[in-house]
Amino acid sequence: MIPYFGRHPTKQFIRGKPVRWGYKAWVAADPNSYAFHISIYQGRGGDKTKSNVNYGLGGTVVLDILDKLQVIHPTKKFSLYFDNFFTSIKLIDEINNMGHDATGTVRKNRVEKCPFTNPKTFGKSPRGSEEHFCDTSSQIVVVRWNDNGIVTIASSEHGVSPKVKAERYVASQKKRAKIPMPNAIHQYNKKMGGVDGLDQNIAQYRPCIRGKKWYFPIISYLISVCVNNGWMFARAGGYKEDLLSFTRAVATEWLQKHGRKPENPGRSRSLLIAGSLSSQRRYDNVGHHIVNTDPPRRRRCKLCNSQSVFICQKCQVHLHQKCSVEYHTM
Repeated sequence: MIPYFGRHPTKQFIRGKPVRWGYKAWVAADPNSYAFHISIYQGRGGDKTKSNVNYGLGGTVVLDILDKLQVIHPTKKFSLYFDNFFTSIKLIDEINNMGHDATGTVRKNRVEKCPFTNPKTFGKSPRGSEEHFCDTSSQIVVVRWNDNGIVTIASSEHGVSPKVKAERYVASQKKRAKIPMPNAIHQYNKKMGGVDGLDQNIAQYRPCIRGKKWYFPIISYLISVCVNNGWMFARAGGYKEDLLSFTRAVATEWLQKHGRKPENPGRSRSLLIAGSLSSQRRYDNVGHHIVNTDPPRRRRCKLCNSQSVFICQKCQVHLHQKCSVEYHTM
């Protein structure tokens, strides 16, 4: 959900969500919270060209995203994970016929007449109990597991074995115990949650600029997603800082390259202050040439605080030639 409190025909309200009012966005992300597809919900009938309308709203969203992924990567096989809003046996069967795998939690009314034990009876069974059924034609496995509540998962990729041990607190014994967990549920817990992680990262440092334009929240949301994806790439390349430091570095770099001095003559300081220099720009060891200011201007050296007429051509801070190496490496 993209927060928006103005008036717009596509604004949605979803009870129980952290963000209840705003635009709804369908997002596909990998387990590391890297988003690779975003589609804004435009209301019922918002897209007249959809060819997957026989699978309901959730199934239509999944198949439309999969169709676009197949165009970009025609030779790859995908493993999709989604929650019970999207999942149905019919949808997983269609994805399986397309040559891909799918796993998702299933609502009780979408198990296609699987002969499961009555939920009230099954809920009284010991914790860790499970029952499963497999469709002989499509090889889709539907697993029901009793944990704190009853969990039902359908998958064309994972089965019940090998089971793993899940650690749970047993109130009657006042200690933690290990109970068997089916492999399908273990894989779902392991690889699901990329979109939730993306939402958590964006919510931490969401832009707080208020405006009256209906499209500004969507633009700011997309910028936040790009920053999150860039942070993922940077961490994969060895970047050690957190998301806040990365966001500040991106904003500083953008201001230094494309920022302008304020037009208000009453302001004495520029947005391009030397103190906001990003560490990535300062320590990249590229293009740091010490030149004489023209016309000559004396300012305090950024390192030794003495007067200097020399300036770093890239960083735009005053430095002595003897201070340059230490400033750009310490």
